[in-house]
Amino acid sequence: MIFRRFFLSCILSLLFFSGGQLFAQIRPAGSDLSFLEIVSSGTDVLALAEPDTLGTRIFRSTDGGDTYTQIYEAQENDSLFALGVNGTEVMAVGTGGIILKADMAVDPATWVSMSVEGFIGDLRDVVFANGFWMVTGEKTYVINDGGTNWVNFDENPFDPQFSAIYVGMGVGAESGSQIWMTAGGIGIPRIRRLVYTPPPTNTVVVSTISAPFLAGGIRSLAVDAANNVLAVGESGTVLLSTDMGQTFNIISQVDVSQNLNAVISTAANQWVIGGDERLLLNLDTSGGTPVSTTLLEPVDPVTGNTTLALTEQNGSVIMAGTASVDAPSISGDPSDFTNPAGPVEITLSGPGGTSIYYTTDDSSPDASDTLYTAPFSLISSGTVRAVAELDGVYSVEASQIVTASSQLILSIAVNGMNIEISSDTSVVGTDLQLQLSTDLTDPMGWSDVGAVEAGTGASILWSVPIPALPSFWRVVVTPQ
Repeated sequence: MIFRRFFLSCILSLLFFSGGQLFAQIRPAGSDLSFLEIVSSGTDVLALAEPDTLGTRIFRSTDGGDTYTQIYEAQENDSLFALGVNGTEVMAVGTGGIILKADMAVDPATWVSMSVEGFIGDLRDVVFANGFWMVTGEKTYVINDGGTNWVNFDENPFDPQFSAIYVGMGVGAESGSQIWMTAGGIGIPRIRRLVYTPPPTNTVVVSTISAPFLAGGIRSLAVDAANNVLAVGESGTVLLSTDMGQTFNIISQVDVSQNLNAVISTAANQWVIGGDERLLLNLDTSGGTPVSTTLLEPVDPVTGNTTLALTEQNGSVIMAGTASVDAPSISGDPSDFTNPAGPVEITLSGPGGTSIYYTTDDSSPDASDTLYTAPFSLISSGTVRAVAELDGVYSVEASQIVTASSQLILSIAVNGMNIEISSDTSVVGTDLQLQLSTDLTDPMGWSDVGAVEAGTGASILWSVPIPALPSFWRVVVTPQ
């Protein structure tokens, strides 16, 4: 199975092989965002960006998830949290009960408001199945496929439900009804099972499932081809139901402490789970003995990834979430950064594929500052600050206080009518002033020839022309 990561905002063509799986990292152009949700239908893949100061944006791929373009930007105060798809129809839900719908086959840029009059609670998930939409959040609704008749089948504003799924058609005493489930809870897992009998009966029976005691709430639900239900959540929570959501048991074999944020089923008893700290699990629940396998994520060039949503698209699993660039390192022991008798050499390193920018004047670096290409020496005390950058995304800053001396070992030679000054290390943050005199005993007799620009190579050389060969010369070093 192919796994594709969908993080941040600039297109990055990276393929790498890890644990037998092929990963490709994709960054849609035009923004610098994290993503909360990703859904697919046919060849369409839609990704919902995390709200920022500009509101919420939605991106669409029409080539199976390889490239993306922005199709929607909400107003500043509108925050969307989830997407659902029904063929070419897409529904988005968010704060204040906002519900929007668009038809990708008609006009991807036209979104029609379907918000419920008088409803002010936040909505956190939306799913379409078996002819009906379900929206869940602080309050929960079912609407028909025309999107006009709403049924409020559960109302508890103090117990938000963050995930919703359709399990299947009921059997036995529940025959003729649809089985839906929602889950959430803050700190305590909350799972609800809803038996919905469509019109003309139009009734809902809601039951709260008694889950084993766990440390945190449920963040995501999924159902497989055999109507098994998997619930994942905070602090490594994994619960499995084999009776269409009536009871759940802990899967203790998944031994992780990270938060689990998303789960999908790829086949009966086959699951993919995503979470914090680059965690990605394949879970096999067949045979009654769950087995989890950790799929190693890429370390370079982007690390610190958190998966917030998953979808399957034509045999590929696409992961959406957040990513960050690891900070560069300033190599050396503490004693290496103190040299009262001379310069201190600085060596920087960062994640592969990144650019490292640094300053030596205690200012915060960015791409307008010096690009690191090779080790350099400081001849004055100060603070080195460095960041790693990849496609406009910056790491946190690394810094190191340096104690150095302005004593330099320079070689001075006369070559024709030039005075050449060389050093065996690159000197940064330094001005060299060349002065000449015909009388060594007269301190007032020194005359400035001019400043000499510092070089940047590992072995630097200054060459200054002189009008006539003087009796004496000296180099004045002024740290900057």
